[in-house]
Amino acid sequence: MRMEASRYIAAMSEVWGTLLAEHVDDGSGHCRVCRPSRWPCTLHAIAGEARLMALPGGGSDPGEPSGGAVR
Repeated sequence: MRMEASRYIAAMSEVWGTLLAEHVDDGSGHCRVCRPSRWPCTLHAIAGEARLMALPGGGSDPGEPSGGAVR
């Protein structure tokens, strides 16, 4: 289900960009928006995967660890 959501928003850079910008660590290991969810939250992970899919060739970006995997 998460991968399907990532595929759906991959072409919508404004959507995944906003999710990545807003769903950040609040400094205590939790998502600033989804509190009390641990960070990275599911929405950050989906957006990170979408961002990777949007890269040329859908390759991985060495600067983003596993697309923001959920812990």
